[in-house]
Amino acid sequence: MEIECGDCSEFVELTERNYGKILNRYGFRPLECSSERGGRECLLMVESDSCRLLFVRSDGVETCELGSADAEFPAAGLDVHGDSGWYHIVELLEYKTGKKLLTRRRIAKFSENKADYFTWQAELLSENAEMLFDLFREGREQAWKDEFLQHLRALLEG
Repeated sequence: MEIECGDCSEFVELTERNYGKILNRYGFRPLECSSERGGRECLLMVESDSCRLLFVRSDGVETCELGSADAEFPAAGLDVHGDSGWYHIVELLEYKTGKKLLTRRRIAKFSENKADYFTWQAELLSENAEMLFDLFREGREQAWKDEFLQHLRALLEG
């Protein structure tokens, strides 16, 4: 992936290793990247014709968010849980499938370094790309966004 990203070149390479196949398969191209705190904070946004992906490194944790084709680069920071137009892949999949994916057992594996969260997200995206990308085609986001946000609020409250 050809994009200038200051001190985040290692993060860009990590993203390419984990997500490169799916980025190539669906025609994603780099759009914008920012680097803060010597590469410890990175945002990398890529886009396809139907949606955008935002790869985030913050406090040593890497994640992937999904947004519509007009989701804005969160230069001032990323609001969580879809408020800013960006949606965490795991939360979207849990909403769509009704299955708890981030179980205590899985969290324990991540905390014991027996599995890698960023790699796991890449696998989930690869296995569910059509369903997830379809959520953002032709303005479909508005059809499910309110219900998704209600779903998240219920999980957080209870």
